Amino acid sequence: MRKSQPHSRKSRRGATQWVISIVLSVVSIALGLLGFSVLASLKQPPSERPAVERSFNVDVFEVEPVTLQEVVSGFGTARADREVTLAAQVSGEIIFAHERLEEGGRFDGPASGPDADGRGGSSPGETLIVIDPRTYESRVRQIEGRLDELDGQIERLRKEQSNNERLLAKAKKDVERFREEYERVRNLRQRNVTTASSVTTAELELSRYEDTLVKMENEAELFPIRIAQAERTRDATAEELASAKLDEERTVVKAPFNGALCEVYVEQGQYLRAGDQIACLTDPTVVEIPVAITLDDFAKISARIGSASPPEARLAINETDPPRWGGTVVRASPKADSSSRTISVYIKVNNSEQDTPLLPGTFIHARIDGPMMAGAVALPRDAIESTSVYLVKEGRAKRQEIEIERSLGPVAVIADGIEAGDQVLLTNLDAVFDGAAVKPQGSRTLEQELGPSAQRFARIVNE
Repeated sequence: MRKSQPHSRKSRRGATQWVISIVLSVVSIALGLLGFSVLASLKQPPSERPAVERSFNVDVFEVEPVTLQEVVSGFGTARADREVTLAAQVSGEIIFAHERLEEGGRFDGPASGPDADGRGGSSPGETLIVIDPRTYESRVRQIEGRLDELDGQIERLRKEQSNNERLLAKAKKDVERFREEYERVRNLRQRNVTTASSVTTAELELSRYEDTLVKMENEAELFPIRIAQAERTRDATAEELASAKLDEERTVVKAPFNGALCEVYVEQGQYLRAGDQIACLTDPTVVEIPVAITLDDFAKISARIGSASPPEARLAINETDPPRWGGTVVRASPKADSSSRTISVYIKVNNSEQDTPLLPGTFIHARIDGPMMAGAVALPRDAIESTSVYLVKEGRAKRQEIEIERSLGPVAVIADGIEAGDQVLLTNLDAVFDGAAVKPQGSRTLEQELGPSAQRFARIVNE
């Protein structure tokens, strides 16, 4: 029993300490609440402010109907409308080469008009090279000699034919006379006035004259054949002479039209064979550009190609540059490219009408005038959300449903829902809402929206 008393005293002390801890905690909380309430009573209530509506600063687009022209665009490489590679048509050594026979050298082609004496005529093109003509001149002389011989032969045959005709007429008369003589002698023999030998002699004489007549008639029939054969030989020789003279002329190579040499392949002293290239001559006055466009775009301009008012084209180095040259669509390919589903149209540029010539080989961006839309209402596509836009009405944003007629790159032509004078929101479209207060800060026009990068889609026509 004595051993259990210390343990009881420890239990009572632990319980007493636990109770004291709880009491102290409760007192601390109570004091904290009391202090908070005292401090709260000392705080002044905040002043109330009236609610202010948010206003959005926006840029707007000023709607104004314009005459808008759709643009059909494409790329192409300029090439000379006339370019030819001159080649030797005869063989021989080059004995003369013009001093301007070099790349860039300009030559005049044939020209018609009054000569130095004021008389009408034409002048040949300038000479580029001369091939040794002696072989061809000798051949011409030989053929001319043969032709003279044939002319003499034909003339001789015709004279012989004429003589034969006269002799034939005489022979016919002789035969008639000897036939009459034979008949007379035979009649005399029948009356026993003459001898049988006289009849035989007369018959033989008649037979001799008849044989002579047959030979002359046969000879007369051969003369037309012999003359015709000689004439055919003469015609063939005349053609041979013409060919020989043509070869002689071809020893002098002249410029076929006004132009400049883009390449030169020969020099003086070089031996040429027929077919060897001499130089490339190009006429930079007129340049054409084949441009591939889609079939849909081709349908927009095809009716005007070849008409009295063909589609005009403005040409630039690239899509964003301003136009530097002007041309006209003059023709189109008769068939489309099945792989690319495009068709080529050809733009003609007259360099004499340009401030700066368009050089062959230049890669260009073409903008071809398409259909015209008078009184068109167009909006920037960035201002359109699906099928609606926000208008500024009495300082507030108003959602407006629209109907889009067609899209032209960065702008859209509106068929319904927008009127002239409307202001369309361009900015803060992600935050603004129907009925929100808006304050326009700046405005843009369609002309500003159709900047250099949009010129390949549409342009405004100032009437």
